[in-house]
Parts: sequence; structure tokens; C-alpha cells
Amino acid sequence: IDEYWDGSACCYMNENWNGSTCIPKLGSSSHTCAYDDKTGHVVFSLVDDDDVKDLPSTATEIASGFHNDNAYYIGNVILDNLWIKSAKMCLERSKARGDSECIANCLDIFDFQWKAPSCSALSSGTKNIIMAMTGQLEPGGGCG
Repeated sequence: IDEYWDGSACCYMNENWNGSTCIPKLGSSSHTCAYDDKTGHVVFSLVDDDDVKDLPSTATEIASGFHNDNAYYIGNVILDNLWIKSAKMCLERSKARGDSECIANCLDIFDFQWKAPSCSALSSGTKNIIMAMTGQLEPGGGCG
């Protein structure tokens, strides 16, 4: 089966519905090792490249989800509908530097770590932390 029906839209199996359009699911990349661990799902990935614009310009564009050569986010709608048993944030020295293997440092994310209830756009602390890491909060900590 190459397509699935989610009640809102018909997307290909390699796409996710973000509430308004289909966006590509994250696949393998030569820039990062985030996809090498098959035990979980990558919901946000960013490989910073000083020569290109890695992220969309506005919090609204980020919230909708996006996919480009350097970054990916499934979007707030899809994220909020996921059942998350556990989550990690990983920083890595990646393949983008020409290394053949990645060196990663990962930290667990827990609901209790979210300390901004006035900015809680999603249904759990973990999801709000992920949302914040995508760049949707205003400089200085304000809500977008």
C-alpha cells in the first residue's frame, strides 16, 4: 500500500498530514545519523549550515511542519497526536563534517521539565519542549 487515509487527507506512505498539507516523512540523510537508530522516530532534525536558511522564517511556518535539505519538523498537529512513551534530544558531530561515524550526546526529555505553562501549546510537557526546540518561541522566552 502506497497511501493511507487519516480522515483528513490522502497522503503517500512517505508523507505525513500536518493539518493542511502532506509533508515528506523523514528518511535517511547524508548529513546526520539521526535516522540510524531504528528504535524511535525523528520528529525534528536540524543540521546547521551557515550558507543557507535552515528553518522557515516564522513560528507559524515552523508549526505547520517543513522539510528541506538541512532540517525537518513533522509539525505541531502531528506531534500533538503522537503517543510518546519517551523522548530524547541528541546533539551530534555528524556526517556533515565528513566523519564516517557520528558521535552523539543524548539527553532524555520529561514532561516535568517544561516550566512555561503560559506557553503550553501542546498536550504534554515533552511535546512543548520539542515545539520550543524547533524555534517557535519568541526571543527572550515569550510565546510565539
